[in-house]
Amino acid sequence: MHDPLRVADSLSRSAFRAMLRQYRSRSRARDLCHGARRSWFAGLRKDLKELRPIDRFVHLPGDSRMTNLTSKNRWAWGVGAFAAFMIVMGNPGAATAQQITGEIGFGGAYKPANDSFAGALLQTATSIDYNGNGIQDFALRPVILATGDFAPFEGLLASLSDFLFNPLPAGGVNPLWSVGVFSFALDSISIDTQNASTLSLVGTGTVSGYGFADSPGTWNFTGNPVGTRFIFSAGTGTVAAVPEPEIYAMMGIGLGLIGWIGRRKKLGNGAPA
Repeated sequence: MHDPLRVADSLSRSAFRAMLRQYRSRSRARDLCHGARRSWFAGLRKDLKELRPIDRFVHLPGDSRMTNLTSKNRWAWGVGAFAAFMIVMGNPGAATAQQITGEIGFGGAYKPANDSFAGALLQTATSIDYNGNGIQDFALRPVILATGDFAPFEGLLASLSDFLFNPLPAGGVNPLWSVGVFSFALDSISIDTQNASTLSLVGTGTVSGYGFADSPGTWNFTGNPVGTRFIFSAGTGTVAAVPEPEIYAMMGIGLGLIGWIGRRKKLGNGAPA
């Protein structure tokens, strides 16, 4: 290892300083590799401590306004980074997984049933029995419509669970359907129309998918008699997620501070010399 004093004797002052800068740069890179997260937070704390514009405010001659001359850019970057950091921390799922988007539909035969999944008239039915076998199980039905993230599964067979809709069980139905990497949990349902010719149900729930964030979705079911059989069409569509109120609040704070900084900078640029 080199002796700094001997190196200083043999090199010019500028070369010695360059060597020190290089050594410090390599040391810092090594520290970041061994403890990136700890170093990042330490650097963040240091930067936040340095964001003290009140210490850098000066009175311009002949002007009572105070203008920050040295840390405007640092303020802007600091506020933007802090707001983004808080948004991600408040909603960690947003940084790791995307919401599911698209629509998926199913179709085929079913049988209206009562609370025990025995056959019933359409106008008095309280449950759906896809196989029509009088027991609560599941059936395979084709995917007849698929858009967005569901598109690769069009034409495949999905698994649909028989379910009681009046009343819906306390825990809902999970899964109501599943295909590929996706499934849907039914949380609530209501009867839109029920008579001798039509059964229409509307519900809400959660769509889950491997590699995706759980996403709110809707469920629509329509069944009609065709001769001696009953045919249904049903499907789920995802609903755009609404940001949490605290996310809006944090964004508002960040934008407000950036606007304040811009106004101060404008005042500073227009101040007399």
